[in-house]
Amino acid sequence: MRRVLVVEDELLLRALIRQVLQRAGPDVVEARNDSQACRLVHQGGAFDLVITDLVMPGLDGQAVIRRFRQQCPRARIIALSGWGRASGVEDGLTSAAACGADLFLEKPIGAAELLARVTDLLDGVPA
Repeated sequence: MRRVLVVEDELLLRALIRQVLQRAGPDVVEARNDSQACRLVHQGGAFDLVITDLVMPGLDGQAVIRRFRQQCPRARIIALSGWGRASGVEDGLTSAAACGADLFLEKPIGAAELLARVTDLLDGVPA
């Protein structure tokens, strides 16, 4: 069974992502922040996919991605952000790619698109 770690500080969004993905079959583990996510990995959690927000309190998503790249080199990584190009914040795509994410998705994202992207990544289809 595939394992997915969802790192998102917004409770409702984290729960929604879990529900969408669980319908497709993977075991989904949730973390509300970087510390909790890193603890799960450090305790021996092996994940096929990590979905993480890029902007969170504490360690930002870029640092989380870098840690996961070191600790789970085979895991695929999706970076999420609600900060679009119009916000004046660094382009999420550039930011995600620079720290090693496989894919960047801008929030809000529909359930069908999220599930399709996750399925493609887990099945080895290039993003």
